[in-house]
Amino acid sequence: MSTKLGEDQFTNLLLKNPLLVSNLDKMLLVRIQDKKYAQVDSVHAFFGEFKRTIAELSLPKDEYPYTTNSMGYEAVRKYFHRRKTELKDLNTLKKNKDRLVSISNVAYQNRHAMREIQIDEQLVDTPTEITIPFGDTELTLRLARFTLIIALDADTDCVLGCKFVFSRAANQQDMLSLLKKVVLPQLTPDLGVFASELIPGASYPSSLGKEFEYLAISNVKLDNAMIHLAYSVKSLICDEFGSTLSFGPPGKPNDRNWVEFAFKRCNQFSHRPASTTGSHIMDKKRESKSLLKKPPLINFKEFQQAIELLLVNHNITQQARLAGQSPLDAFSQDVQQLLLPIMPYAFTEGWNPLQESKKVKLHRNKDTGERFITFYYLKYRGSLTLELEENCDSVVIKYDRSDIRNLSVYSLTGNYFGQVRAPKSWLIYRHSCALRTNIMREVRRNRFHSTDPFANYFNELLQNKSKPSIALKLLNFLDETESLALSSGKQSKETNIDSLDEKSTIQEPVIVKKPLPSLPDWNELIEQTKNE
Repeated sequence: MSTKLGEDQFTNLLLKNPLLVSNLDKMLLVRIQDKKYAQVDSVHAFFGEFKRTIAELSLPKDEYPYTTNSMGYEAVRKYFHRRKTELKDLNTLKKNKDRLVSISNVAYQNRHAMREIQIDEQLVDTPTEITIPFGDTELTLRLARFTLIIALDADTDCVLGCKFVFSRAANQQDMLSLLKKVVLPQLTPDLGVFASELIPGASYPSSLGKEFEYLAISNVKLDNAMIHLAYSVKSLICDEFGSTLSFGPPGKPNDRNWVEFAFKRCNQFSHRPASTTGSHIMDKKRESKSLLKKPPLINFKEFQQAIELLLVNHNITQQARLAGQSPLDAFSQDVQQLLLPIMPYAFTEGWNPLQESKKVKLHRNKDTGERFITFYYLKYRGSLTLELEENCDSVVIKYDRSDIRNLSVYSLTGNYFGQVRAPKSWLIYRHSCALRTNIMREVRRNRFHSTDPFANYFNELLQNKSKPSIALKLLNFLDETESLALSSGKQSKETNIDSLDEKSTIQEPVIVKKPLPSLPDWNELIEQTKNE
């Protein structure tokens, strides 16, 4: 039988038996749609389904395909390849049609500034170094990979702020600090050597004036990372901001595509030098072993300034999708021409996202009758006006997550009792909840045997400063405690602990001198603590 005659008979067979066409198409579609019960799309399997269906139809044995030696195999093979291509095209067209309908629906929504912000973080693998004064010499240390967090307005593509985290993983305090930058006024970043490259007018929106501060956020898009699931983050976004929090489908970063584009722009600069990692050991982008033994060429502070320059310059760069406007111009136009919601007035007076309150138990010393509070592994003591409420066993404390040296104590009905403070050895420098937790975690591992874990933690960082990961911890420590004006440009603050008695309270840390020119002699601090 000729091939042409066989194909004609096969076509007539399909026209007379719609069930055969349906079963064959169903087999191909489940494979195209990647169903778990789908067969491999092979001619052999397709021919098997063809024979099963014609047997089910009980076709006469004296008709096609039974009249051929091959049961119409060649016609089935050609139909398999042709039909598979047709169904793939139809399936793709259907997906694109659904996507276009979705896009068209979004296009008619009320799109405006602060309708949706996208936040994400990324490990920066660019090798950087930091120089720290130590006595009469300077130490140049290689830093391990750190994290960059970016917040971006989706409708205008305007970068709202960024934060550098001196660790491989950000924590909830870092997220709260970034959200504070989004809604509160920011200073123009110090660009240092890159100041001449700044485009005139480039900045973050919150630094443009009063009308750009405290703008309410409608939707916040995050991924399902652990720090985004923290209660403090969800409470701030949902309860205080009044925003809708969306985590998106897992493993789908395209749901936050605009912030991913922001990281792509940053990587165009950060991936110019050989990186610390590669996809395999022979990757050309991987840093060579000889370079790994030397401090990198790029200074961390200059790298931070370069990233800030990229982000703020992007805000003033014109875009075709914004009808020739820049992201900052589009953002400003929405603020000036639309009635955008703002946060409640209470947030504009001393509001701080790092400020938290908590109900805790009030303990009593059995011997002296002194009242104290246990908070983050330590006992807090101070002069509390509790004469009228001796039976009080629970109080409410208010504290700043970035500085937990002092706690404000209130009764359950709102009466102010006073302040309590941590032990003297923890009053030297400001420190956060996360830093104290890390220190106490090391204590539990029996790595410290001194009575002053704060100083020993710092000494251990210095002893292992040649390791990039330890150098990154050291930089994180110096940034949080403000002991040296490095990347953040903050003033160093030190409290005169000798002028404090055990029950005194401190409203503000006492500044005793200017920023330290070098690291202090921590051995003297240890001896001083032991002699107390």
